[in-house]
Formats: sequence, C-alpha cells, structure tokens
Amino acid sequence: AASEVKVDYQCSCGVEASIHRLYWCRHCVDLRCGRCVLQEVDSFYCPSCLDDHMPSSEAKLNQNRCTKCFECPICACTLASVLDGDGSDPANIFLACGFCQWTSKANAGQPALAKQASEKIARLLDVYQKLAVEEQRAQEVKRATMANPLYHLRGRLGTRTRYAMQQRQTQLHSKSHCQTVCRARSAKAYDAARNDWVDATEDLTGTIQAATTKAPAGVPDSLFAAPPDLSTVATLSQRHRSSEFRVRDISDLRPIPKGLAAKRSKRCKTCEHNLVKPELSPTSIKFKMQLFALLNVPNIKVASVTPLQPGEPGNVVLILSNPLNEAVNISFSQVLAEPSEDAAGAKVLSHNSQVTLPPNPIRITEMEADPAEEGEGMAAAAEDSFVVARHRHTLQLRLPVVAGTGVSHPEIAFAMTYSYQAPAAPSMRKEGSPEALCTPTVAVRVRLGAAVP
Repeated sequence: AASEVKVDYQCSCGVEASIHRLYWCRHCVDLRCGRCVLQEVDSFYCPSCLDDHMPSSEAKLNQNRCTKCFECPICACTLASVLDGDGSDPANIFLACGFCQWTSKANAGQPALAKQASEKIARLLDVYQKLAVEEQRAQEVKRATMANPLYHLRGRLGTRTRYAMQQRQTQLHSKSHCQTVCRARSAKAYDAARNDWVDATEDLTGTIQAATTKAPAGVPDSLFAAPPDLSTVATLSQRHRSSEFRVRDISDLRPIPKGLAAKRSKRCKTCEHNLVKPELSPTSIKFKMQLFALLNVPNIKVASVTPLQPGEPGNVVLILSNPLNEAVNISFSQVLAEPSEDAAGAKVLSHNSQVTLPPNPIRITEMEADPAEEGEGMAAAAEDSFVVARHRHTLQLRLPVVAGTGVSHPEIAFAMTYSYQAPAAPSMRKEGSPEALCTPTVAVRVRLGAAVP
C-alpha cells in the first residue's frame, strides 16, 4: 500500500505528473509538462570520452558518432584498447570488451577494408559534386532561356500546338485493337522461368519443378546438407547495429563507433522563453537556467495515513516544504470532480473522497529564515489546529479525510494558492517596483493507497 501513495500536480494542459517531471514558467506563472515545452539541441558530446562539445555541423558530418570511442557489436558496451606484446608495433593494438570478452583480433583486415570504404566514398563524393555542378549549370541555362523575350511564343510553335496534339492522338491504339490483344492473351499462361507468355495447353510441369528445386542465389549448398550452427550466426539486433556492413556471421562483426549524446534546452510553447538551459561543457552538470517546478512550487509529501475504511473518517498528514527564498502564504480550496458551467474558472480534478481543508492561510518561512521570524510562525501555528509541527521551511499538516463509499483506493484533490514577493518578469514588472506579488494556483491530487475492507 505504501507504493500506491503518490502526489501528482496538474499541468496547465491537464496532464498530471510528479513535481519532479514538471517545469515552471515565471513569465506565464504556471506549470509546464513535457508536452508544453519545446526541446532544442544545444551541443553534442560523447558520453564515453566526454570530449569537448561538438557543433551540429561536425556531428552531422560524423553521422552523430564519436571518432575515438567504439562499442562492442555483441553487447553494445564500450571497448577498451589493449596492447598485444610489447606494444612497439601499432598493429598489435586491438579492441576488447570487458563484459562479453569479444576482441577485434578476428578482424585483422579491418583497417584495409576501412581504407577501401573511405576511398569509395571519396570517389562517390567527386562524382556527385560533378553532377551538382552540371545540374546548377542546366538550371542557369533554363533561367536564361525563360528570360528570352520570345519564350512566350513557345506554346504556339512547340509541341503543344493543335497539329501536334492531333498527331499524338492518332498514335494511340483503338479500342478494338486492345480487345483483340486481351482475347489473345487470355488463352495463354505466364511462364516465370522463361519470362514470357506461352500457350495454356503446354506442359509446364518440368519448368515449375526446376524452378522450385533450384537453390536461391547466394545460399551455400552445405546449409541443406547439415543443420546450421546458430551460435555462429549474428542476431537481428546485432545486424541492425552493423547494417552498413551487411554481416551474417559473428566473425564478420566489427567495432561500432560510439553514438553521441545531446544537451538540450527547453523552451515554453506559450511565451517561448527558456525554462532550462544547460552549460555546454560535457563534464559540467550545472545549468545556466533551471526553472524546475521542484525549485519554484511548494512541495507536498505524504507523511502518514490512518487506515481508511469506505464511508468512515480518517486522517492524512502532509509535509509541506517551501523551496523559495521568500516566505509564502498558502491557502487551500476545493476542486470540482467534473466540469460545471456554474463554476467556469474553478479547477477540475477527479477524486473519490472528501477532505476538510484549513479555512485560513498558512505561512511558511523561507529556507534561511531568521529565528525571530520562525518563532512568529510557530506561535501562529499553535493557534491553527491543522498544523501538527513546524521546522524551518517545512510544516506538517493534518487533514481529516472521509473515503467514498465502495472505494478501494481513496483519492483526494484540492487547489493550493500560494503568494510571495519575487523578482517580476519584464511583462509583469510595474513602474518603480522590480518585484511583484505572485499568486499562482496549482491543483494537487493525493493517492492514499488501498482502503481497509
């Protein structure tokens, strides 16, 4: 039952998710989920060697793969360079996998094959560059032709004249000719071995038997003489990873260049402002901008739940924490289980149990609060019967709950409005005041686990 206890926040689009998977837009003053943000690739890097970040043009040139690191074609683990002998000869250096013990010794001719492949690619590039130059030249000639002042007379003097159209219509076969050809072909059968139409009365048994007993091209005769050894045959996933080589046996597999990873920045779809922007260095885990909901919205956790029975009252203790550097005043309100025309602006969130919410706002101090201010908050909490305990920027809140009749997994929902003074966005900033009073409202649903029968 403990694993079924969960707290979900409702995004502005209606999607419910954990607070760890949501973002906060300070310009729209609302929550954003993964569907409400745009992802932009800032840079590429290799997750194995963590080399300097790679621009998109270079990553595209290398087919989004690292030129220094390789992965095992069997298990996709990163390969390590191993010296065979004294290491004086570069040919004695090979790649080995520490997990499945695969080595590249079997592919001794791989450098020569790679050189041949690079030469073929270079020749193809030369051919396609020449074709591109010829195509560009043909387009320039066409452009110059269309700019000719007599170009508009081409329709009258060219192949689209009335005489040319009449000549083209006379060359079409008549209906009677098509009917004659169809009647003649209906009495014939198509012979795949001869690749021709023959009389249906002709005996095609020998031709069909010869075509069916003949082995397909490229299949060795030993495959039909003895059962195949599948341990030496590459699997489909291994072939897909090495699709450019068209391998069949495991001995033909070659090391695969390591795929690149990307650092992405996230942008709000509504106002198109950045929400998350990481640093470009691959070895850095810091962010230039990190508007995560966990750092901007009061966090709610379930501390304890009394055994709930359908239709019987119980209690749930929630832990509220303030991640902001400003004190917040939190007020709670009920939400609707279904949309209603009478309350158009109210939050709608499905639930099956009733909860009693505090009627007065509750103040939570900032993370680094003064002792005097914290003492004032504790004195105010002593007068509130819903607050159980308070410590720095967290407090415990006891809420009476009545599980619905016939409900096996009770759920409660409420709206939380919190107000605080924060540096305002340029669109919300007033004259002479760099700060603004923010009063966002978020809807929360709490799953309380399984009810006691």
